[in-house]
This record gives sequence, C-alpha cells and structure tokens, in this order.
Amino acid sequence: MPVGSSPQSRLALPAQLIQAFLRQAGLPERSDARLARPDTLMDLRAALGARRELGEDYEELVVERFLQQIERTIDARVEQRLAEYERRRRRVAWVTMPRLILLLAFAIPLTAIGGATAGLPGILAAWAGVLALHFLSWRR
Repeated sequence: MPVGSSPQSRLALPAQLIQAFLRQAGLPERSDARLARPDTLMDLRAALGARRELGEDYEELVVERFLQQIERTIDARVEQRLAEYERRRRRVAWVTMPRLILLLAFAIPLTAIGGATAGLPGILAAWAGVLALHFLSWRR
C-alpha cells in the first residue's frame, strides 16, 4: 500500500472511478444509470466484484485491467470509424475521377474554340464555364 493512503481512500477508488466514468459519459450519478453499452456495464460490475473478492492487494491490478479493456474497446471503435471513413473516401474518389475526366474532355475543345473565336476573353469564358460546372457537380 502506498505511503499516506488510508484504507478508506483506497476503498473509495472504485466509487470515484465509477463517478468519473459517469460524469465523462454525461450520465446522471445514479446506481441505475445506463452506460453507453451493456457490455461495458457488465465489465465494470465484474471488475468491482473481482476487486471485492480479491481484496485491497489486487485493487490496482483489477482497475488497471478494466482500464486496459476500455482502451481496447475505444481503439476498436476508432479503427471502425477510420475504416468507414476510408470506405466513404474511396467511394467518392470513384465518382469524382470520371467527372474530372469528362470535364477535361469538354474543357480542351471549348478552350480551343473560345481561343480561336474570341481570343483571351473566349478562353476565360470557356474556363469560367468549366469551373462553374465543376463546382456545380460537387454540390450534389
């Protein structure tokens, strides 16, 4: 037991951990409060039960194991969200590339026609139209 910590303060650690977890989740500090996921609540109850059975000597280990499990759960959620973001990004890339190729396929002849008929103002007008089409295609 660390120097300066009383048995009452060590017993209060799980209660403080629960209260901090509930505050962080934005949930009321009641015993019947629902956590975001039922498996998290079961894991917390199991950790508290193990702490009661094993006693003060293993309290830090039980809390550390519970926090490691929470970290793994958070990491898995982050990985899942990153994978979903990557899938959406690839889906957008498959739609965007053909649009850009089609836009350039029209931009080149329009530039030539505008430059041949009106010079620089014709080229600027052609590219203004191409850019307007490009930005309008992104709005959908």
